Amino acid sequence: MKNHDEEARKRREQRHKEVREGFIKNLNALMCKRNYTCQQLSTKIGKNISYINRILNNKIMPSIEVLADIADEFGIE
Repeated sequence: MKNHDEEARKRREQRHKEVREGFIKNLNALMCKRNYTCQQLSTKIGKNISYINRILNNKIMPSIEVLADIADEFGIE
């Protein structure tokens, strides 16, 4: 049972990593498409530029509220 639990944990961790990397890739693509700098995005959503940089450098994941603000900014429902 422990082996199965460990395998499930590793699969979840891998999936989380893939989701984070996909989110960062998509956010970068959206920013490029709109010609947004980190400063511009941070101003638009009311967050510090260092916060945006930490997201883009995979240091942190934004809260659900910030995700919603980013989605709203880019017109994603």
